Amino acid sequence: MDDTQLLRAFVDRGDEAAFRLIVDRYAAIVYGVARRHVGAAHLAEDITQAVFILLARRAHRVRGGAALAGWLVRAARLASLGAGRAERRLRSREHKATAMAPESTVDDATPIELREITPLLDTALARLTEQDRTAVTLRYLQGKTIGEVGATMGISEWAAAKRITRAMENPFVTILAHLTGRLLLKRDPYLIDIPAVLEGAAATGTWIELNAAPKRLDLDWRWWPLAKQKGVKCVINPDAHRTERLQDLWFGVGIARKGWLTKADVMNCLPLGKIESALQAKRKRKV
Repeated sequence: MDDTQLLRAFVDRGDEAAFRLIVDRYAAIVYGVARRHVGAAHLAEDITQAVFILLARRAHRVRGGAALAGWLVRAARLASLGAGRAERRLRSREHKATAMAPESTVDDATPIELREITPLLDTALARLTEQDRTAVTLRYLQGKTIGEVGATMGISEWAAAKRITRAMENPFVTILAHLTGRLLLKRDPYLIDIPAVLEGAAATGTWIELNAAPKRLDLDWRWWPLAKQKGVKCVINPDAHRTERLQDLWFGVGIARKGWLTKADVMNCLPLGKIESALQAKRKRKV
């Protein structure tokens, strides 16, 4: 059953089994949003529970289908912001301090760079329109293909791709990853107008990922000469889920060379300070 059917079953018949399926389907995403904002696992669990209680109360107002994913992400973010403020007030009263260090948003073991970046993910999502937020949530948080996004939202594959391309105009969207979504020998690339996407990336100053995982090698080397011609910058990403996979970066270097890219075209080649400046430049840029 899809989200619309599950919501309808819960609203019309009070079907608790249908609601449990919704919870199973989205609990990890809601928890992830909460954890990025508040850090503490127990508080993120409380927020996750609160979000689904709110959904149970307001299910009749949610349109269902694709809208449910975006609604849950937004509700989780708002609940997390409220819980964070309450937690800070509580700590202030307990310690009677006039000034306190900012609360960590993730575990202390998390690298400092990730601690600084993760809160921005949900802020960027919140700045998108409802339709764009739903499309990005389906595509990148739920891992749906472009075709599945289109089917879920009731729009054509071309329109889904166009909508995600339009999201590049948001100043907080700096990199477009997994552009064609291909898995070599397993899944064909999406039917997407790559020249149009590259045109949009050039116009908005959005970087394009060169995914170096051997099963992806996406964007394909044949498209990089065109990207270079349009002035689109490349980011080589090993897509490493384990430390030993960091060495896959060399596959990306090989694909970049095959696509006639030089170090001037690859953002990884810049020192950290210049990368940070380049990231800030898009936020100040008028599209």
